[in-house]
Amino acid sequence: MNKKQKKEAELILSRDYDHLQRFMSYYKQIDLIRQRKDIKSILEIGVGNKTVLNYLREHNYKVHSVDNNPLLKPTVVGDIRDIPRKDNSYDCVLAFEVIEHIPYSYVSKILKELYRVSKKYVIISVPYSCIYFVPNVFCNVFKFDKDRNANISLTLARDFQDFKFDGFHYWELGRKNYNVENFERKVEKDFVIIQKEFNDFNPYHLFYVLQKL
Repeated sequence: MNKKQKKEAELILSRDYDHLQRFMSYYKQIDLIRQRKDIKSILEIGVGNKTVLNYLREHNYKVHSVDNNPLLKPTVVGDIRDIPRKDNSYDCVLAFEVIEHIPYSYVSKILKELYRVSKKYVIISVPYSCIYFVPNVFCNVFKFDKDRNANISLTLARDFQDFKFDGFHYWELGRKNYNVENFERKVEKDFVIIQKEFNDFNPYHLFYVLQKL
């Protein structure tokens, strides 16, 4: 354990860590999982404060976790670049807002590790650095599917700006030299992108549902 891990744990486990947009992201994570009825066993990499993990366990998913920070009390302490799990161990492997904490040069290696441990699916989210406008419009005149929202968001990538390590993130998509197309080319060497969505109320989080080739 080092000073950075201690600082990270203090932030994540504090009462002020969660806010409305983060809860919106939790909902998105959970919804992408429950859309797939063939997911029973899950490995979550980057355990956070266990909000999503606890929800999944309460709803009868078998969930294990991996994190490199022992203060967050994962099932096993380990690195996403060398996941301490056997091949094809889980129906789905999750890595939400994790990959950007590792230098971009490791992205391909990380994707291969996620592929190795998963039986079928990998679901990830990565930061998409953008200027965005998300209006909150509610209407009770029309009936919509209760699990789907009709939302409109406008986003503009900040690809005119460089990204420098901020103490936590080494890179973010949408910035100069980190464009979405190049990232997806890396992904598609091992996976089919079967779903790609922004967090409806926070386009800073870009979600991918991946299926093994």
